[in-house]
Amino acid sequence: MNTKIVLILIIIMAISAVAALFLTGLIPPKEKPSPPIDSGEEEMPKPQPPKPPHPEPPSPSKELKTGEVTFRSDGEEVKALVYVPQNWNGKCIIFVHGLGSSKSKWLQENVVEEFQKHGYCCFLFDLPLHDDRG
Repeated sequence: MNTKIVLILIIIMAISAVAALFLTGLIPPKEKPSPPIDSGEEEMPKPQPPKPPHPEPPSPSKELKTGEVTFRSDGEEVKALVYVPQNWNGKCIIFVHGLGSSKSKWLQENVVEEFQKHGYCCFLFDLPLHDDRG
């Protein structure tokens, strides 16, 4: 499958997952700050602190290792796979499969391998009622 198509599908699935989290209330909406009270006096602009230098990505050998990990979801212990490349850029992609599929789909289609070539850590897990969780 074309890499661009796969990337577009991943983005669509990620957006759908975030939208579902908002709709179910698992991610609450941000509250809007209340408008400032006008005292009639002009405020002096506050000096901005200097921006910190761009942080270095964590060392994969100390922070995160390739292998099987577990996390809890709704009281269930969920097995997941983490793939950390040698050239890790400090960023991680969470792969969510579609209906009737499983985390192994991303491995079979070499999607994980492609992202690792570009320095991305890859996190794969099965949704409820799929493969390991079926």
